[in-house]
Formats: sequence, C-alpha cells, structure tokens
Amino acid sequence: WVKIQPKVTQAMRDSLMSPITEMELEQALHSLSDNSCHGVDGLTPKFYKKYWGILKKDLRDAYQLMFKSGEMPMSLSEGLIYLILKTKGVPEHIRKWRPITLLNTSYKIFAKLLSDRVRFSLLVLGHNRVVGLCTENRKSTMEERITQYVNVENLNAGKTTAAHKLQN
Repeated sequence: WVKIQPKVTQAMRDSLMSPITEMELEQALHSLSDNSCHGVDGLTPKFYKKYWGILKKDLRDAYQLMFKSGEMPMSLSEGLIYLILKTKGVPEHIRKWRPITLLNTSYKIFAKLLSDRVRFSLLVLGHNRVVGLCTENRKSTMEERITQYVNVENLNAGKTTAAHKLQN
C-alpha cells in the first residue's frame, strides 16, 4: 500500500487558487493540436495561437474572474453534439454511430489549465497511479472529466445547453 496524505494542505490550496499566469495559459494552449475541432464559436486553437498576443490578457482576466466568482459563463461550456459513423457502410442502426461533443477552444484552454493544476496536486498527495486518469496516453483525460462534471452541474441547475437547444 502507498501512504496518501489525507488532505489538501494550505500550500496546495494556495497553488490551486493562485492567480492565472500568461505562461500557464500559453502552455495549455500549445498543448492543443492546431487542427482540433472548434465548438459553437468556430474558433480553433490555430486561431488562438495566431492572435495570442492580442487575446492572452483578456482571456487571463476572464478566467481569473471565473476563479474569483466561482461562476462560469454558459457560453464557455456550450458544445455541439455530432454523431460519427463508427464503421464504413450504411448507417442502419444507431449502434453504428458514436456521439462526440465539439467544445469551444476557450473552454479547452481553461480545462487544460485546471487539469494541469490538479494533476500536480494529485502527484503531491499520493502515488502516481492516482493520476492514471490524467495521463496523455489515456482516452479518459482530466479535461473530459471536468467537461462531464460541468455538463452534469448544468443539467442539475436546469440550464439549457446548445445540445439541448438542437434537440428541441
């Protein structure tokens, strides 16, 4: 068995809640593929990288405001759900399709920043197996877990997402 520190220390809290730096944002942005799909806003990581000099301060300030207020604008977590055919051939049955959600790049940057902060704290708290869900070679990334959490919270709060708007 591996001993795990039972709680988050004040130093860890301070680190997790420290002001967001432009360097953190830039690292999160550059971890995204240029050709990653865009969300509702139509902006790709390539766009953010090209205009980073103009966007970085406003983006940092917006994310910092979310940290302070504890609220995230609904537009940041909106996504488009598309069905993709799993196999070649005629789409005869729903099982041959899989859904994907296209999220806004601004959300992906924020989720990556948060996952990097949480990943570090998890490493400090315990064994590296604790962060097995956060490794780069796994399908179930921390960004996906944050997305799932936000989607569930929005549903619990009765908020309408872009996906729900498309269905109705």
